[in-house]
Amino acid sequence: MSDSLLIFGEANEAYHDNACASSSKLKSLNEKGALYYRKRYITKEIPKEEQTDALRLGCAIDTLVTVSVEQFDAEYVIKPEGMSFATTVGKDWKKAHCQGKGVISWDEWQMMQRLHAAILAHPLYPVLIHPRIKSQVTVRKPTTKYGTGLQSRPDWLSLEPCALSEGRKYSVNLKTTADWSDWFNESDPGGPQEGKPIYNYGYHRQAALDGWVLFQSPDVGETAHFLMVAEKEEPFRVGIVQMSETYLEAGWHETEFDLLRLQECIEKNEWPNGPADIVPINPPKWLTDRAMRKAAS
Repeated sequence: MSDSLLIFGEANEAYHDNACASSSKLKSLNEKGALYYRKRYITKEIPKEEQTDALRLGCAIDTLVTVSVEQFDAEYVIKPEGMSFATTVGKDWKKAHCQGKGVISWDEWQMMQRLHAAILAHPLYPVLIHPRIKSQVTVRKPTTKYGTGLQSRPDWLSLEPCALSEGRKYSVNLKTTADWSDWFNESDPGGPQEGKPIYNYGYHRQAALDGWVLFQSPDVGETAHFLMVAEKEEPFRVGIVQMSETYLEAGWHETEFDLLRLQECIEKNEWPNGPADIVPINPPKWLTDRAMRKAAS
């Protein structure tokens, strides 16, 4: 019997505090190393990093778009236009309205409303985000062959197929961007630079981990995966992306490499903080080619 769980309504903090590995934790393993992973997520000697403005705004957009307006109102407050928290009036207003809530500036709120309206107006939105779809569902498998549990939390999870998912249940993750051309190169559709944030930010790894954990659940099984990309500035374009199976397979191979690395650290209780030996580094091919051209001239 599978021990994979679907959890509805789990608080965001409870999800991130769980011991199971996730795509964001594996990203930390990649970027900051094994010792950081142990101190941050196992022994918890390293506290959570303070939320950046970009992350604060991203979380607010996620809540508004993927959960509900009511939940957004419960978690955030909109700072009135022109108000300064340095004034007496501003300080009093902040004390009365901001306790325990995130603060969204007036300009940020104008942007969020336009972005949300653009998403709702996209012709594929009602196809993908139907009335029965679930938002922020935790999918958790507490035990795996990798020596650690795994979990994911797609922005939306549909437990029924739609016209775009080829008979499969599916997940959708929202991604916002100020660099539309990085996602959709309209002058060179399908060109090598199109969709580069997928690799740069590891979205293929996130989708692959989503798929693996969802497949373990008897309530879900094989899934399709979509990204809803929304521009954070005029003209607030919206596009739907579906990564190829080849891209998802590559994402899973990269994810599994990290899981095997983490498993070795756990089993040996060895958490290296950088390489112990000399690391040889060769020049990139473009530099070698340039040097050869100069030598031949």
